[in-house]
Amino acid sequence: MATSCRLFIARSRKYGILHGALTLLAAAVASPAFAQQTDASANSDEVIQLPTFEVGAELRSEPLMTVPIPVSVVTGDQMLQLDLRDMSDLTETMPSLTFRAGASNKDTSLLIRGVGTITTSPGVEPDVSMVVDGVVLARPGQATMDLMDVDHVEVLRGPQGTLFGKNSSVGVVNVVTKDPTEQTQGYVDAAYYGSDGSEEAVHAGVSGALVPNKLLVAVSALYDDYSGNLQNIYLNQTVNGFRNIGARTKFLFTPTQDFKATIILSYVNSYETAPNEGPFETPGNISFTTGVYTPASAAALATIAPVIPSLDNTQVNSSLLGHIYDINTGLSAELEWTIDNFKLTSISAYQYWYNNQYEDTGTAPAPLVGQTESHDVGFLYFDQYSEELRLTSPVGKFVDFVSGLYFQRAVDTESYRRDIWQEPTAGNIVHNSGDAHYGTTGDNYAGYGEATWHLTPIFRLVTGLRFTDDTLYFYHSRVSSSPVAVPGISTSLAYHTGDTDDTGVSGRASLQLDVTKDAMVFATYARGYKGPAYNVFFNQTALQVAPLNPETSDEYEVGLKASGFDNRLQFTATAFDTIYSNYQANYQELILGTAVTNLINAGQVSSKGVEADATARVTSHLTLSVSASAINAKVDEFNQPAGSGAVNINGEPLPFAPKFKSNAMGEYRMPIPATSLFFNASLDYEYQSAEQFQLTETPDTIQGSYGIWNATIGISKPKDGWRVQVMCKNIGDIHYATLLTEGGGMVWREVPRDNGRYFGIALHKDY
Repeated sequence: MATSCRLFIARSRKYGILHGALTLLAAAVASPAFAQQTDASANSDEVIQLPTFEVGAELRSEPLMTVPIPVSVVTGDQMLQLDLRDMSDLTETMPSLTFRAGASNKDTSLLIRGVGTITTSPGVEPDVSMVVDGVVLARPGQATMDLMDVDHVEVLRGPQGTLFGKNSSVGVVNVVTKDPTEQTQGYVDAAYYGSDGSEEAVHAGVSGALVPNKLLVAVSALYDDYSGNLQNIYLNQTVNGFRNIGARTKFLFTPTQDFKATIILSYVNSYETAPNEGPFETPGNISFTTGVYTPASAAALATIAPVIPSLDNTQVNSSLLGHIYDINTGLSAELEWTIDNFKLTSISAYQYWYNNQYEDTGTAPAPLVGQTESHDVGFLYFDQYSEELRLTSPVGKFVDFVSGLYFQRAVDTESYRRDIWQEPTAGNIVHNSGDAHYGTTGDNYAGYGEATWHLTPIFRLVTGLRFTDDTLYFYHSRVSSSPVAVPGISTSLAYHTGDTDDTGVSGRASLQLDVTKDAMVFATYARGYKGPAYNVFFNQTALQVAPLNPETSDEYEVGLKASGFDNRLQFTATAFDTIYSNYQANYQELILGTAVTNLINAGQVSSKGVEADATARVTSHLTLSVSASAINAKVDEFNQPAGSGAVNINGEPLPFAPKFKSNAMGEYRMPIPATSLFFNASLDYEYQSAEQFQLTETPDTIQGSYGIWNATIGISKPKDGWRVQVMCKNIGDIHYATLLTEGGGMVWREVPRDNGRYFGIALHKDY
């Protein structure tokens, strides 16, 4: 290792050669028009530089292009222009980020570089940490709400456990909302979308001083209502829609120059009509090992008739209107003292999440001979308390550092009921039910520190460690009306509990070299850690009470960040190789004759690949950008569960990990002659290769490759603060799935909002 470091430093000193290579790279990325415009505008007053973004990837505000971490940024203005409103939308512009959809927010997850935790168990944390205004969210379902008044979103790729906590062993999504302003100002955004269900959206906000120069406040609110894009023919209703209502208030109190307090209150209420078993896509299934196709039984097809499974089917046949209620509320207080240029920060937070789901979990809208009708009702109550105390040193010394202490308590309480109706013989209907009550309490204590050592003016070393102690407790009980297991319901299980405690270390070491004033390279080793877990769910059995081992990761990464042509071009590239041990994942297996999704230590998996981003300000009117990732995320050594009937899947791809994903976008803005108006247009294209959705590796749960075009055209008048734009989403009318699942001898899919072409008009007004 020492020899490699010396060789790296020695070669890096010859940065004249590297500077030439960077220049050639910049020229290759830029178009011919870009080179021509460089000369044409040299003597003009046009502002054609790209903006400089400040990010908090190292818990202090730093320029994006100087941070030795691969970070993607999307601003609030870009989100507004591209109609990006929640976490799933961000995957359109960030190729390394993927989203696992589900009928309920409990089932959703974010993944980075093809890796993430997919489970409904409250006894496990996500691999991708979601942070909103400095507060880490413990469950992925808390992060599915619409985003309000966003300043920008940062996606940090790779283990970030040193500064952002133990549940960031894969990466971090850091959301920063806008601060209040001294001057009174406000905005209103209104939009209407048609063609594929109707949708209305209104977002508004106002900001100003309650006490000039002392107390500022910003208030924002949202309302979204979408009818849906699926038809429940049994109930004759449009489904797969949503309604979101929310508000946020942010206070900024600065009584002195040395003290600042930020108080945030937030509330989001959402209602969705997503069917648990979406439209059936195939009338059968294919075996992973043999490739043999088994058609669905005539009885199974009869239960969903007149629905015909197909790739573009948008009909379901269910006797229950599947729907989900979600309430997310939060209160946080960030206090910051400046003492001799040091900053002492305290972040205290409370988060509450309520989830209530009604789901049709069977394929039959009514009991038939050989088929089962099944309904589920679940309630979740989740409380999270956290406290972080952080000390940040001033910059410009030989050593810059950030250190802190962290505590989080997460308390989950759930109840779940399943009712099934069977018809063993014609006219003989049998009803059974099961009621389960379970929950978890997890405490996390941590101490961390990270330092940047300025060894020379152009060479730096970053070192960081985090020590974590986890305690996790669970309880569970289930009462079944049947003395034997029936489809979907295991036998009764007496009240039982379990607890575990574990400690872990995460951290990183990074070398950073400025090869020119506009180019930087870095090499990093990072260690990720995610604590022990419990598989706590409705059908838990006495064989599943042992804790899962902690998950760890080891990553090696090299990267380049460069700008050129007077900051008209920015380019970043990263190559990485990560190995995850004791990977915590869901795997479907048979328990007492019932197929259940079981959380296990799946073994060793890996993710390796390259990522690149380039943005060019071609002229003062035209900006081009492209992002791409080529990733191989796969199972290395599968830990086959005993007695599950599982097969060896070594070498197979991880779910939600397309090998190639990209986004290209062009934005054009120019004044309209003889007016104070501006013409605005944007065109973006996102493409991804085939994507497997299940760890069982079944061939018919693979979404084929696809590409989607979106376009926006508008007129604005900046002096008066208004803009009108029309947009077309999914111009090519592509039908695709965000999740494919086998069940009932068939395969069904989760249908996204942009499953097919639709149009909209949006208005923005500042005042």
